[in-house]
Amino acid sequence: NGDGIGFLVFEPVFNAGQFMGGIVSVFSVETWLKQLTPADISTSLTLSGEPIFASPDFASNPATKIANASAQYLGNELNVALKPRAAFLQAQ
Repeated sequence: NGDGIGFLVFEPVFNAGQFMGGIVSVFSVETWLKQLTPADISTSLTLSGEPIFASPDFASNPATKIANASAQYLGNELNVALKPRAAFLQAQ
C-alpha cells in the first residue's frame, strides 16, 4: 500500500490437533510504531544492524536514548530505540 517497509505475521490455526489453515497479518512498520509510541517520542528500528525505520527527527534529536530494547528472531536482532522530544521533556 505504499507505506514503506513492513512485515508479515503468520499464525497457524489448529482444531483438535489438525492443521486447518492460517491467518496472515500485514504490518507497516511506520504505522505500527506510531501506534505503539507517543507523539513526543522519536523512534528508530534496526534489523541486524540495518536501519529499517526512523522518525524523521531521530538522528538530529539531541536527547539521550531513554529506551533501547533488543530481541532475537530467526537469527536476526531486532532493536528499537526511543528518544524523548522537547515536548516530552517539557512535560516532566
